[in-house]
Amino acid sequence: MPPKRKPKQQRSQEEIIAKKRLIEKNGFKKWVAPPTKVGYDKIIRHELAETYDLCTEEREKLIASTEDVEQFLSFLWKDDAHNYVHERIRAQIAAGILLIAYTAVRPGTVVVSTAYKRETEKTKDGKPAPLGKALNDSIKYKDLEFLVHENPDPEDKTPLVQLKVKFRLMKGDRFIDKKYDNAFEDTISPDYFYTPFFGKPKTVQFKASIMETPVFQSPACLLGKKPGDPWSYSGWHNGIKGVWRRMGFKPIPTSYSVRRGALNSMIGLVSKLEIGLIMGHEDQRTTQKSYVSHDIRVDLQGIFNKRSSETMKKLIQDSQRLDLHRYPDVPTKLPEEDMEAILWSAEIENLRRERDQARDSTLWEERDKILRSTKRRLINKALEDLRDEHIQKIKSDYSNTSRNLQNESEQQNSTLLYPLRAKVVDLFYNSPDLPPEKRSLDLVCNLRRQTKRGQAIEGNLVRTKVCPQ
Repeated sequence: MPPKRKPKQQRSQEEIIAKKRLIEKNGFKKWVAPPTKVGYDKIIRHELAETYDLCTEEREKLIASTEDVEQFLSFLWKDDAHNYVHERIRAQIAAGILLIAYTAVRPGTVVVSTAYKRETEKTKDGKPAPLGKALNDSIKYKDLEFLVHENPDPEDKTPLVQLKVKFRLMKGDRFIDKKYDNAFEDTISPDYFYTPFFGKPKTVQFKASIMETPVFQSPACLLGKKPGDPWSYSGWHNGIKGVWRRMGFKPIPTSYSVRRGALNSMIGLVSKLEIGLIMGHEDQRTTQKSYVSHDIRVDLQGIFNKRSSETMKKLIQDSQRLDLHRYPDVPTKLPEEDMEAILWSAEIENLRRERDQARDSTLWEERDKILRSTKRRLINKALEDLRDEHIQKIKSDYSNTSRNLQNESEQQNSTLLYPLRAKVVDLFYNSPDLPPEKRSLDLVCNLRRQTKRGQAIEGNLVRTKVCPQ
């Protein structure tokens, strides 16, 4: 006879209450769930959902196509009216989106991932390293190799620029010992790109002092408050979603939408083995379940009738773009009267009074943090309600949608932009006849000149012509 299974051990009510109190005291990161998938699922979908009134509905996994990413970048550089605390954040968002689109890498490989904060490095003898030496990290300048190649076209003297990225922080493969041989210097001039190649590519060397500097830096770092502080995943996530939100998307895509788009663009062109290596998935079912589009992009009718055409394929692809979820001219901020109503509401007044009654600076800072987070929550909730109302109005009035689309295409002819943004708009959106490799090289050379003048990113505002898409 097979051995009898042991009866499932039930937790007492006191144990459940103790676990909930542990969550409330230390947050989710201190929660120790049973080491089974069923245990995690039970805690998330039942205990945590009931305790914190969490939503357990499945969300649509959006997929960003090439056209969607181009539309995102065009809006970010040309039309986005949002004022960042530092203009470099705009460049970081654009670079991050392109990095994910071109490599299908996870965001946690680029910025500081919240999944590794509790892990620590180990010494050579296998013992934990001293506290403060966290395993978590982000991509740094030492991970970049900037190469310039000779153009194979003998009639075109424009060099080809290549950026090689070494990913140290791949999921399941973090901090495997890798060596870096680059010596970064700051003696590179724009003329360096056009010097003889002598049969091999040239390396553009950066300063040795920035090898350990994060490429994607936090706002506190950019403002000089936390030197060397990398961009957190939450800051990255909110920055990306903020652009999609201001574009008028509902539901709002994320950086993982771009990662899924990168995967779907490989299907049929790359082998399953290579897709697994690129995506970092040991199990192919993960790729199929969570990343591959469930909308079949095949013209079965045309194939059956032996009349399949590229036009029909294009129509099928366009019918599945993110642009279908975009509603132009949605509000990006609350009206002044609504904002005043929130700032002087009873809830905010009570929190402000409690903060002012604090007897020491530590307690004051804690209550001020609660006050600021409550303000953000109420403002975001009111803005989301206003957006939903606007979207419902558009859905019920087709003529309104047409009018908004027409207004969107009639952008103002010129606007004031910072030097970096103005140069990007001029090269990539106002110069359609310029070859792509020429645009990239001109941008790099222009940045080099402006850096020496100390005005590469923010500098003085420049009036720039903005052409419609």
